[in-house]
Amino acid sequence: MGHRDRELDVTTGTPWACGDGSALLSSLPSGVLSAAAWRVGPTLAVPETYCETYQYPLICVLHDHDRSERDLWQWFPEITDQNAIGLGIRAPFPARSGIPGQYRWRGQRPDASWGAISSEISEVTGEWNIHPDRIYLHGVGNGAVIALQQLLLSQLGPTDADFEIAGVSCYQLPGWWPRVLPPVSTELRGRLLFLDECRTPEEDAAIDALKEAGCSVMRTSSPSASPHQTINHWIMAGIGSTIW
Repeated sequence: MGHRDRELDVTTGTPWACGDGSALLSSLPSGVLSAAAWRVGPTLAVPETYCETYQYPLICVLHDHDRSERDLWQWFPEITDQNAIGLGIRAPFPARSGIPGQYRWRGQRPDASWGAISSEISEVTGEWNIHPDRIYLHGVGNGAVIALQQLLLSQLGPTDADFEIAGVSCYQLPGWWPRVLPPVSTELRGRLLFLDECRTPEEDAAIDALKEAGCSVMRTSSPSASPHQTINHWIMAGIGSTIW
């Protein structure tokens, strides 16, 4: 799995840690360490065996509060080192602490969330061979709430994107997530994967409502199952059948 990551710590001028750092440093373009310390490209995990004639699924990682797009490396290459391209998406708002490298989503600003998500996806799909019907959001914590919100909102009204979200996988959802999703008044499409066991009747009811609205829902069969491999199997299962 190759790394394409060109962001530097604005306080030190050095790359933030990504694994042991070796693959990250080896992929930086010549002279970048002395260049201005701002972001100049997406944070990507691309298979080393990347084939230009194959349309890859794209898995977009939405981090939790006070984290960053660097959390992509907590999921790749463990999810897969050859079956998909991974994209880390940075939340649009800085953390309240002001600590560099920490960012937040705001549920009351879905426009800002969509702007961050759609611009990153559009940039990547313009450069890499991505299957337009296999673009997935994988959210962690508050990022998972945003992923669900964006899937619903993208189907409730027109968007300016030339792609559609095929599905969402959720990990470590906060217990209050059912109370912040937009109301659904139309039939939904897409695939949903919940990687945690439900803890409350409210969560069970929300998942049942998503099923009844038309979503294809999968819930993890075992709390001990590897979330990385579960995501990989779920993505590949969708390739062998109709997405919607």
